[in-house]
Amino acid sequence: MNKLTLILAVLAVLTSFQAAICLQADQAPEKAARQVAEVWLSLLDSKKYAESWDELHANIKVKLSRDQWVLGMTGMREPLGKLRERKFESAQYIKSLQG
Repeated sequence: MNKLTLILAVLAVLTSFQAAICLQADQAPEKAARQVAEVWLSLLDSKKYAESWDELHANIKVKLSRDQWVLGMTGMREPLGKLRERKFESAQYIKSLQG
């Protein structure tokens, strides 16, 4: 699994959680999306790769089976070791992706 696939998967997760974001209407969309992303990333951090796949958007699930996702994430994440730190950089609200 390459870096682009992982980025697309993260975007797909955020899209699939759109309802959750809308429920948090009192928050800015960027803040709500960040919270959803942090929950999903915590699944990856705790090696719950199959559960993280369950939360992916259907468009990604069609392209990557659960087994492929788990194998790819294991191969990418395991060599890195335990997460020491994650730093938030930025968020931007957009209504559609280019391309």
